Amino acid sequence: MMPVSFHTPWLLLFLLALPLLWWLARATPPVPRRQSFSSLVVLRLVRPLQQDAAHTPWWLLALRLLALALLILACAGPVWRSADSSPTAQSTKKNLIILDNGWAAGPFWTQRVQVAQALGERSFRNGGQPFYLLTAPAADGQPSEPLIPEDLHALSALLATLHPQPWPVQRAVAARRLLAPQWQARLKQATVTLLSDGLAQGGEAALTKALAPAARVYDIRWAPCALVRLSATPPVSGDDGTTARLSLLAERLPKCTQKTTSLLRGLSLSGVQGGNQETSGTRQHFDTVIHWSVPVGSRTTVSLPGALAADLDALKLEDVSGPAGMALFGGGAHQKTVGLLRLNGDTTPLLGSAFYLTRALGADVRTGNLENLLSPTSPPLSLLIAPDGTLSPPEAQRKVLNWVRHGGMLVRFAGPELAQSGETGPAAPDSATEAQALLPITLVHGERQLGGPMSWGKPQPLAPFPEHSPFNGLEVPPDITVTRQVLAQPEDDLQARSWASLADGTPLVTARHEGQGMVVLFHITPTAEWSNLALSGLFPAMLERLITAAPTLARSTATSAGPQVLQNRLPPWRIITMTSRLVLPNSAAQALRLQGPLPAVSVDHPAGLYGTLPRLRPLNLPQNAGPLRPEPLLGTPRTPKGLAPATDLAPLLGLAAIALLLLDGLLALLRRLRPVPLKEANGKLPFHFPDFRRTASGKPPLLLLFVSLSSATGALLLPSALPTMAHAGATAAPTKPVPHAVSEAASHPDRGLPPPGALETRLAAIKTGDPEIDRASLEGLEGLTRFLNQRSTAHLGSPVSVDADQAELGFYPLLYWPITPGLTADPTRSAALNDYMKHGGLLMIDELGAGSELSGTSAATARQSLKRATEGLGIPPLMKLDSKHTLSHTFYLLHSMPGRIDGQPVYVARTQGEAENSESVSPVIIGNGDWARAWAVNEAGEPAYAVVPGGETQRNAAYRFGTNAVIYALTGNYKNDQKHYPEMLRRLGGSADSSSPSTTGENEAGGNDASQSSNEAGEEE
Repeated sequence: MMPVSFHTPWLLLFLLALPLLWWLARATPPVPRRQSFSSLVVLRLVRPLQQDAAHTPWWLLALRLLALALLILACAGPVWRSADSSPTAQSTKKNLIILDNGWAAGPFWTQRVQVAQALGERSFRNGGQPFYLLTAPAADGQPSEPLIPEDLHALSALLATLHPQPWPVQRAVAARRLLAPQWQARLKQATVTLLSDGLAQGGEAALTKALAPAARVYDIRWAPCALVRLSATPPVSGDDGTTARLSLLAERLPKCTQKTTSLLRGLSLSGVQGGNQETSGTRQHFDTVIHWSVPVGSRTTVSLPGALAADLDALKLEDVSGPAGMALFGGGAHQKTVGLLRLNGDTTPLLGSAFYLTRALGADVRTGNLENLLSPTSPPLSLLIAPDGTLSPPEAQRKVLNWVRHGGMLVRFAGPELAQSGETGPAAPDSATEAQALLPITLVHGERQLGGPMSWGKPQPLAPFPEHSPFNGLEVPPDITVTRQVLAQPEDDLQARSWASLADGTPLVTARHEGQGMVVLFHITPTAEWSNLALSGLFPAMLERLITAAPTLARSTATSAGPQVLQNRLPPWRIITMTSRLVLPNSAAQALRLQGPLPAVSVDHPAGLYGTLPRLRPLNLPQNAGPLRPEPLLGTPRTPKGLAPATDLAPLLGLAAIALLLLDGLLALLRRLRPVPLKEANGKLPFHFPDFRRTASGKPPLLLLFVSLSSATGALLLPSALPTMAHAGATAAPTKPVPHAVSEAASHPDRGLPPPGALETRLAAIKTGDPEIDRASLEGLEGLTRFLNQRSTAHLGSPVSVDADQAELGFYPLLYWPITPGLTADPTRSAALNDYMKHGGLLMIDELGAGSELSGTSAATARQSLKRATEGLGIPPLMKLDSKHTLSHTFYLLHSMPGRIDGQPVYVARTQGEAENSESVSPVIIGNGDWARAWAVNEAGEPAYAVVPGGETQRNAAYRFGTNAVIYALTGNYKNDQKHYPEMLRRLGGSADSSSPSTTGENEAGGNDASQSSNEAGEEE
């Protein structure tokens, strides 16, 4: 087989015209007739300064023909294919390439794609059709669909869009797909090539069974020792507090014993200012604070200054990309959100309570007295820790109790003073004093200690943590024992209030709700006096669980007997990409449960940070994944050597043609140089430059040189353009592009340019002054515009952001207005919006899911902002939107109107009279669904925010509600006209009885719009 082929070989026919061009260039015109003029004899005495050739020199003509030949060859699209006699090259017409594209395929990813392209090209060259199957799920959690390119150009474009995913592959899912009857029939007499990552991740046996009918199965792999996975433990402070150490392992496959080292960087997360997880920290990046050289393949311990340990958020191996090369520790806000009450002398090393607590809490602790910690000017606390003796004054008890009842979480530690005081806990909630209300249970007077009157035989170990405890899932070391504690009075609900107990069943940690907050009591001291818990790694882990769960626990409602953790889920905040960046989570990402062990990394739980700012919890790749194991061979082993995609020769030939054309222009210029006699040179150049103004032929030489350069440039561009033009007829028509949001400020009224909405129908969002919310609003309207353009005959332009008090609002059929905290009344804005609604505009007001887990704004705050913002607006009386309203069946039949948040009511203007007889159109829609983030798409056209709890099904319903709202804004209540359908049939001579009564009900939503969009409205029916 020839190593050179052409994309458009018919262009080679132009080479046949080269001899004709040679003949035409060398042809001599007829000999002129000679005529003597006696008066011109004197001209014979004149010697010309320059002799012009009668014919073009043969070497110059050959040069030009060679350049033309190279140009023709370049336009034909030549490619060079390396010869390969391996069995994989001798493929059949049926070829299936299975490509592992999980995190383990990161090493050699470029080579994997090149081999996949080479296999596809050879399949096309043999007259076959390649099929590609990816084993990692897509970002939406669904299995990747098979990729079937139509030709070589489509193959290159398709493979160029592939990239590895930051989660494991699902070979079992791929096996189930291949076990389908249509795939089993396709596998017969087919050649299957697996481009494996070499890592066992489950499902290998099932995939081998599914590929059994195939004629040939080849397994191509790369160097397995390039696969590295980093795992590390958070830094632990040393005894002196000035240094810290952490243990890490750069793990490789078992057979990789070669000793190597790698650069390890300690990273600190920047760009986080705290606040709502969706409105802050969108430009996070990692800054290097320290680095080490560590061995690869063995566990090691590194040390760092104690001052840097608090700022360490992650570790990164320099030459390993994606989640495999990173170990996250959480955090990122670096704010002291935990308060610690101190007494004089409690910082004594190895004796004081503050000495142990500050080292267990790390940098997220602010110490001081109550006046400083609970001051209105200080940052709000997530949790307040009170060692024994810090809450003795009645004024301090009253102030702390008020803080707890307003949502704070108090963590107390026992001690001699508490054991001997009269604080015994509340006998009845209504009659409890401040001292009693600050205890979760009733205490027995005195303490229980080894050798005392209430002693036990030996120190007691800890029992496993119960399921309702936030400590559930933490491993209890067997060497932790307790020698002294304060006892709880036996009660019916004591077990429900116990978060940790000793082996004999006595409570170690108890908790109870108080108002909107919570009180937690450790029945031991925070020092090593009563227990060695403070000397173990379990102690900081328990405090970390309390800090992480504090906002959730404080907002949960007390149920039955005790403080059950009802909202113990951590939503995904940011995930790690294969480029080691933190980005918004994929649409399939689910929340983590606080109870129980952390799940293994998957498409549902990608590696990254979970929770809300400022407390974030990491999920790393090694979590519950087990050690690395090599993948068993799934077919005949082959190496990727010799498998490379074809090399495009068109650019090289085009550059050669350019060089020859430039040489031609230079030679033509040099041939016009006029020599100078030596006696006239006088040390100057021995030639004269030609007259650049005009030559004997009337053409400037510089113009000829410019034409040569232009021709050379065209020779470079034409080879790449012609194959594309030849392929254009075979490719499918492109889909509608995603519109790019613009701002109305982009059009300048002072220059006479009209607003964007005057030239094209567009949706608009009212600016709030918050860049992140404004960006999310535009992304949401952008996604809705794309959905509407694809599903209906409406064609909208790019959405815009407008200032309600300055823009011409009448150009926009729908205005989306997100309500943000701190929004105030504006008479100018209210007047503009009143005029807008009066003239038929639809105002869509969204409270952005206030009060939900995904919002940092409470429902009460949002309602107050809404009340202030709508002062002066002529909003009519409202009613809840139901399925009978015109808006519910304008285009789709809808029974719910969810956004990013489901279950929120939607309000519209109350109809005048009976709903079925109403001709009014609501000028306003008010809800709390956070619709824009449900519609939002990023630059790649993918969903930008997760939707809970319904996922993609809920997102689709949100898109449909948005479509109904836009159609409603454009057409009003025209759907209500269908209630006259039976009467019109009767007057036209038809039988009204033959029509179903449902013609005026919900089934009317299909209409003409449904027929224009494949009867999509019927899907909801």
